[in-house]
Amino acid sequence: MSTSISKCAAGRLIKTLSVPVFLAGLDRGQNHSLTLHISKSGVKHSLRREASRKLQEAGYSDIRCVVKRHRPQSLERADTIQKLLRRFRHDQIIYDPTASFERAQAVLVAAQGIRRLLKDKVAGICFDAWQRTLHIGLDQKAFTSTTSDPVSELLEVENNIRKSLAEDLDKQSKSVIPSVRVCFGVPRPPAIPVDDKTLYRICKLCNKFHLFRLRSVSTALAALFGFGMAGSATAEGPAVSAPNSKIAAGGGTSEGDGTGQFLGSYSTPLGHSYGFQLDALGGKIGSGARWGVGGHLFWRDPDRG
Repeated sequence: MSTSISKCAAGRLIKTLSVPVFLAGLDRGQNHSLTLHISKSGVKHSLRREASRKLQEAGYSDIRCVVKRHRPQSLERADTIQKLLRRFRHDQIIYDPTASFERAQAVLVAAQGIRRLLKDKVAGICFDAWQRTLHIGLDQKAFTSTTSDPVSELLEVENNIRKSLAEDLDKQSKSVIPSVRVCFGVPRPPAIPVDDKTLYRICKLCNKFHLFRLRSVSTALAALFGFGMAGSATAEGPAVSAPNSKIAAGGGTSEGDGTGQFLGSYSTPLGHSYGFQLDALGGKIGSGARWGVGGHLFWRDPDRG
C-alpha cells in the first residue's frame, strides 16, 4: 500500500538531516519521490542514503529519495522569476523553510492573473523585491487608440488590477505584494522581470546599458527571494550580492585654509565571482578644487573567503 508523507512529517524528518536543505518537493506518480535541494557540495550520495534510511525508519519505505545540488552560479542564469521557479517544479512543495518559493510563486501567480485580465495591454511586469512592489507596465498605444479619455481608463485598469490580485492571492500571499504601481512602458531594472514575455520586451527595447544592468540584477535574484539563507557556508556566496553604494564626507584645516571633501563608491556584481567598483571624490583645499574618479574589477575566491 502506498504511503504519502505529510508536510509536517516531512519537515520534522528533514530538520534532523546532517546537511541543510533549502527546499523539498514531493512528486506523485508511479513511484512517490521526495526531492531534496541543497547547496553544499560533495554530500549528495551520503545525504540520499541518510534520508532514505530515515524515511524507511519512519514507515515511508515506498518513497524514493532524490538529492539535487545547486551551485550559486546556476541560480544566476535565471533572469526572470518564472525561469527560477521552472527549475524547481514539483507536485507539492513540502518543505520551504525561508518561504522563498512561496513568495516567488505568489508574484508569478499575480502576474499571470494580470495578463489574463489585460491581455495585449500589458507591456511588461516587474517586481522590486527591495520595496516589495509590483510594477505593471502598460502599452500606451493600446489605450490611446481605444478611448478619448486615457486617464479614466488608466484608473479603471488600476482598480481592476487590485481586484484581480485580491481574487488570485490568499491572505498570506498578499503580504508579499503590499504595493502595486501602474505605468506606461516596460519597467526597467533593477526591478526583476517576472515572466519571459517581460524579458523579451526589455531585450527588444532596452539599450546595451540597460541590458548590462539586467544581467547584474540576475546575480541578485536568488538573494532577493531568500536564497542567501540556503547555503551552509558563507564562502559560497557571490563576490557582490547586489548593487550597492556608499558615501562619506570630511573636513578640516590645512595651514589655516579650510578643507573639505566628499567620497563615494558604487559596486555591482559581474557574474558570481567578479565585481566592479567605481570610486569618486571631490572637494577643495583653500581656494583650490580637487577631484578624481577611478574604478577597478575584482575577483573573489570562495575557497579563501
